[in-house]
Amino acid sequence: MGTIVAIGGGEFRKGGTRKMDEYIISKTGKKHPKVLFIPTASSDAENYTGSMKAYISDLKCGAEVLWLIKEKKEPMQIRQSILQADIIYAGGGNAALMMEVWKKHLVDVYLREAFDQGVILCGSGTGSIGWFRSGYSAHRIPRKKEVNGGGWCDGLGLLPFYYCPHYDEPIHKHFDYAMEEREGAGLALEKDTALLYNNGQYELMKTSGRRFGYLINQEEEGIIKRKLKDASLLNTFAG
Repeated sequence: MGTIVAIGGGEFRKGGTRKMDEYIISKTGKKHPKVLFIPTASSDAENYTGSMKAYISDLKCGAEVLWLIKEKKEPMQIRQSILQADIIYAGGGNAALMMEVWKKHLVDVYLREAFDQGVILCGSGTGSIGWFRSGYSAHRIPRKKEVNGGGWCDGLGLLPFYYCPHYDEPIHKHFDYAMEEREGAGLALEKDTALLYNNGQYELMKTSGRRFGYLINQEEEGIIKRKLKDASLLNTFAG
């Protein structure tokens, strides 16, 4: 068992995720933890990665980057980088691309190993899809069934929910209809909200009173959506 923080979205440059990121850092118990940023979903975008690295450094953390597209690395180099980190932070972008590249380089295997060893896994927006059973994204996903321009992308399955970040954006409301073809519980997070998982228990964190998380699932009467006041329902449905 380990710790996962999935942030529904937010603009880190404007401080939108800072309180959540400070919480993540506090969970390490270290003054200056090592953060490994993985920008795969953005196709290793250099400007975005540079801004994120500066932001992480401003949080008094050691900031390193795992380039998987723009640089070639040996498997043991990748594994070492992941296992030596205190925090893994997956950046946003195209979740399907992210998962495809991760599997190609065995990053999915190393991340599971890191999770078992207590490395904190986190991500914001589409970057957080990787921790879930499957995620729904507005990015078009090849070879997957699409619903109004969105589609499903399988994650690592460390968390049992179907997941949709950026739920405050209109296009992601199609997640409700997409859940009609899924058996199991769906979790939708708006920006400035986060799901915290720690050793089998869930918590919900919000930095804005106007943003929420939702539990969405198919029941006998159809799709039922419940606004989450806390994580008690998630603990129930996850079990």
